[in-house]
Amino acid sequence: MLRVLGRLFVGLVVGVLIFIGFSAVMRVQTVTLPEVTGTAQVGRIELALTDNARRDPFASGSDARELAVWIWYPAVQGSTGAAAPYLPSAWAPLVNNLGPLSQDLNAVHTNSIANAALDGRPPVVVLMPGLGQPVASYSALAEDLASHGYAVVGINPTESTDVVFPDGHLVSATALGGVFEMNVDDWYRSAERVTNVWAADAQFVVSSLAASPPTIGALDFDRVAYVGHSVGGAASFEACRRDDQCAAAVNLDGTLWTDVRHTGLKAPSLLLQHPGGGTCDEFCDRAAA
Repeated sequence: MLRVLGRLFVGLVVGVLIFIGFSAVMRVQTVTLPEVTGTAQVGRIELALTDNARRDPFASGSDARELAVWIWYPAVQGSTGAAAPYLPSAWAPLVNNLGPLSQDLNAVHTNSIANAALDGRPPVVVLMPGLGQPVASYSALAEDLASHGYAVVGINPTESTDVVFPDGHLVSATALGGVFEMNVDDWYRSAERVTNVWAADAQFVVSSLAASPPTIGALDFDRVAYVGHSVGGAASFEACRRDDQCAAAVNLDGTLWTDVRHTGLKAPSLLLQHPGGGTCDEFCDRAAA
């Protein structure tokens, strides 16, 4: 019996070691994002914007609100150049610690050309991520939209996640930039506060880039669509509510906490939510309402 148990133990250890070794090899294998479905080549630039008229509500000091913005856009056909990294080298270590079974983000390749020439004056889609996520997590979606002729303006929510700016400096996440899960009332108040800040970020980015175009050239801000995931989805609806030029809003699985929950939207809007299952708790009941 002991010999049998010993063989089983040795076999288990060998199996675990083989699995870990295989996972370590697979983790660093090069992975390319899904091919775009549109006909346009895709360019990407990174820039920083500072809202000097607004104190950063998530910071402890009196600094102005600073945002790192990525823009994916249709590039001039035949554009060549270096591929835009999935994450800049200074940023990857901050989100590359999900364990030995996760993909090494340094080995992820994009379909975007860094700083390629802009083709035309494309309409704008503002993209906002979920809480704790860099906008890079939505690169496949952004690239695909850009390949169909849109300029996708992705906003990294400063202090709601770690953000590395184009000049290399890091702004770390803060407690004020997060959502506190103490009870349903606290969650809603906290989430509403964060969502309103993100919606204000979107307003500032749109007005700033419309008034002072990025280095690649002017974008079409006459009618803007807002797209977001989770808290970013809630912010996309709220930003659309505040923007008279809003053409559409898409909320990917985000509960509505702000004024738009009561007023609705005049622009076409899409709300995608998981139906869930089982008994609906207090949070679920209030979200469904």
